[in-house]
Parts: sequence; structure tokens; C-alpha cells
Amino acid sequence: VRAADQETQNQINFYLAHKDKLKHDFNDCYYKIEALNKKGKYNQAIALKQSYKCDMPARAALKLGIYGYFKSMK
Repeated sequence: VRAADQETQNQINFYLAHKDKLKHDFNDCYYKIEALNKKGKYNQAIALKQSYKCDMPARAALKLGIYGYFKSMK
């Protein structure tokens, strides 16, 4: 296992153990992505979605059956 893969797994496990933090970070990304899309800044929205800051919460949310930034986490 590469170090980056291990770090990714550690971050996902952290989020799954701290769902309040996951919800906060996921929703933070969701609202920023939504705002960029509404302004027509699609490339910036995609870049944000792919950034480490937003990719990690999305990957953890996937384990909970949430597929991408289509709605905020409840």
C-alpha cells in the first residue's frame, strides 16, 4: 500500500468515526460548489470537487451511500 493510499484510508476512517466533522466538511464543499455552478463557473466547481479538501469528504460519504455533491448531508 502506497503512503498516499494509506493516508486516504486514514482520512476516510476518521470521517466515518466523526460523522459531525464529515457532515460539516461535506456541506461546506457542497455549498461552495453550488455557488460556483450558479455563477456558471463550472471549471472552478470541478476543480474544487477534485481537490483534496472536497474529495476526502465525498469518498467518506460514498461509504454511507451518498454519491457526490448533489445535495447537502442531513
